Amino acid sequence: PGDFQVLTALGSLPTAPFQEWAVLGEIRRRLSYAGIPFIQDKHGSLIAKIGRRQPGGSPLVFVAHTDHPALVLQARERSGWKARAFGDVPLEYLREKRLRLIRIRADTPTLVGSALVLRSDLKTRTAVLEVPPSARPGDFCQAWPGRFKIGPKWIQGPAIDDLAGCAAILTAMEGEKRKEKGFRETWAVFTRAEEVGLVGATDLAVRRVIPRNATIISVEMSRALPSAVPGRGCVLRLGDRAGMFDAGVSDLLVSAARSNSRIPTQPALLSGGTCEATSFKAFGYKAGGLACPLLGYHNRDRDGGRAVAERISRDDFLNLAGLIEALSTTPPGPGKPEDPAARLRELLKRYRLFLLRTRVNK
Repeated sequence: PGDFQVLTALGSLPTAPFQEWAVLGEIRRRLSYAGIPFIQDKHGSLIAKIGRRQPGGSPLVFVAHTDHPALVLQARERSGWKARAFGDVPLEYLREKRLRLIRIRADTPTLVGSALVLRSDLKTRTAVLEVPPSARPGDFCQAWPGRFKIGPKWIQGPAIDDLAGCAAILTAMEGEKRKEKGFRETWAVFTRAEEVGLVGATDLAVRRVIPRNATIISVEMSRALPSAVPGRGCVLRLGDRAGMFDAGVSDLLVSAARSNSRIPTQPALLSGGTCEATSFKAFGYKAGGLACPLLGYHNRDRDGGRAVAERISRDDFLNLAGLIEALSTTPPGPGKPEDPAARLRELLKRYRLFLLRTRVNK
């Protein structure tokens, strides 16, 4: 289906921290085909822009990362090839497992062959692999060797986090461009090296590549929690493990959800991980977040003790892309959220006399 074309294209690609080239290449091609202007930053992040900035207005900036945890070959040793875990690779579940060894030339991925994990060291975050003779440093393995798939209810793949976030932003932006809608300036920022410590987002924040008055919205696939259940709607992310996000941005998201009540949403504090909103918030930006609840976070099934595909609800993804497009096409300014102080004063005025009359029980 058309709504899943971008997701299928991106979700089928391998990626790793510092080796996001295949994903970035596909995003570049799709932006060019759609006629959406973009630049590639000197450190590799892609920045696309659409719409017009209103006088005194500020851009709305959606951010997603293009990498996923991976085992990356470092050097040949006597007993095999040493590999380093870049990001939160589930090393504890990979011993004696066969994985796909990938190499990316320019922006084209190729399968080098099969890699067998001989042993792993959780303290040093390394592993020793048996690999084909043609292997070389920089080749990498993702923790789950299966293929990307969209079913009637679930979307699953080796790197849903955060290729589905990238796809949701790009799907919304392409839709906005096709409909020639757009009341405000909207940016899409596709970062690198998030999984090793929010490096790409921090780089952009420190160098002030994004205007200081921008509203930042991180778009993530975040670990499902009792307060964020797959299938109940995309999440209005109020904060992450590092703390709460900007109250004004959270108000913006809640207001957009109320104005688009056909899109199911669930507000929640997602404390299962840290997202790129934290980087921007740390350097003085107004930042908030959207997410889909994710099963198999970083390819872990803790109950089953094994590496698995990551999974999100098909409906949650569509709702996420729909809400991003709705936010992008809502004029800034009007439609501010209800002032809670005004409502509370009205209630106080209505019931003050009851307080006075009942202050003593005679």
